Amino acid sequence: MAGSGLGKRNAVDRGLFRNAGVSAEPPASDPEVLFLPIPGNRPNRQFGDVDGPGAGDIALIQRMFRPGRLSLLTPGTFTPGTFDSATLSAVEAFQSAEAALPSSGPFPVTGVVAQLTWACLGEHVPQA
Repeated sequence: MAGSGLGKRNAVDRGLFRNAGVSAEPPASDPEVLFLPIPGNRPNRQFGDVDGPGAGDIALIQRMFRPGRLSLLTPGTFTPGTFDSATLSAVEAFQSAEAALPSSGPFPVTGVVAQLTWACLGEHVPQA
């Protein structure tokens, strides 16, 4: 298979498998409940952003990166709901790992959680 959309499709597939592998907490007894629901487009998140009232995108990213999930953030080293330097380092490490996969296609390591990174985390990404 070839084509410009192949890398994006593979990223979405990896994200969906990650999503399905983690049930909501607590309790983790219902495998039908996904940790990351797929609601549609999410805004880009980057260094310096802070979750506002009713928004939880950054906290969601941080939950995915904690120990027991992707293990890229250590508790006590970051400010919950704030895209701080520890969160930036975790995002860059995640993007670097995705870029190293042979099936990823061109995967930019930007430190910004945009469409492709959301897709790899198990979030919806619109068609190219």
